[in-house]
Amino acid sequence: MTNPNFKRQRGRTRRDRVPEKELVRLPSILIVCQGEKTEPNYFRAFRVADVEIIHGNGDPSQVVEFAEAEYGKDMRRDQVWCVFDRDDFPQFDPAILRIETLQHQGKPFYAAWSNTCFELWYVLHFEYLQAAIDRERYGRKITQHLKISYKKNDDTMRDRLRMHEETALQNAARLRKMHNDAGTILPSHKCPMTTVDQLVEILQRARTV
Repeated sequence: MTNPNFKRQRGRTRRDRVPEKELVRLPSILIVCQGEKTEPNYFRAFRVADVEIIHGNGDPSQVVEFAEAEYGKDMRRDQVWCVFDRDDFPQFDPAILRIETLQHQGKPFYAAWSNTCFELWYVLHFEYLQAAIDRERYGRKITQHLKISYKKNDDTMRDRLRMHEETALQNAARLRKMHNDAGTILPSHKCPMTTVDQLVEILQRARTV
């Protein structure tokens, strides 16, 4: 899948990755989240201008369909991100395939997906997790690392995790490389894995513009 992001350089700061001469106007971004509160609360905490975050209820394919309808209302968007989890949805792979099709059509659609769940992104702030675990264990791991009882709808999560964000970016990229090196093709077979880091880097970069 096409990545709208810039190439990550490990071990360098965000300012190093975005020289002043590369700064451009703030992109207009639409983020459509499958979750009603957890994901929207997290992304709103970036406090980036010209970013609209909405809830697209349903399975992954329905989230993409909803995003297409919203984009059709305002095609001036620079990027449309669909945020959804694998969980047990059979529509997971078709949703990602649909986004790839939209990209081939020249439309600015991208997926920030997690297999199995969004909480994987949180755990990656503290450890490199390459073995699949169930959703409840993700919650317990987050509680252990943060030393507070994890609640899904906590609107302070990004602030709590921020100092570990670079670690999460590196761990997510490392997971992606592991699955790619193994020749795994279907996203549903790439577990654990997330592409949330790609959207986070976009939002990080937008904050510097």
